[in-house]
Amino acid sequence: MSRERQQSELGEEVKCSKCGEFWPADAEFFYMNKGRPHSWCKACYRNDPKIIAKNQRFLDKASKQRQQEAAA
Repeated sequence: MSRERQQSELGEEVKCSKCGEFWPADAEFFYMNKGRPHSWCKACYRNDPKIIAKNQRFLDKASKQRQQEAAA
């Protein structure tokens, strides 16, 4: 299955499968995997509740480690 693409004055654009908007197919708008853009744009990816929860767990774990190191 091929993603929708279009040409604009900015060059090749691909469609985000989450929001349906077309964005330039580069690392400014999409996370890249093996030189290809992720299916969701960065804005959609960052605003996904699962990703927000994952990032919060990471921050909580890092904070807990810093507190343990400071107490030692």
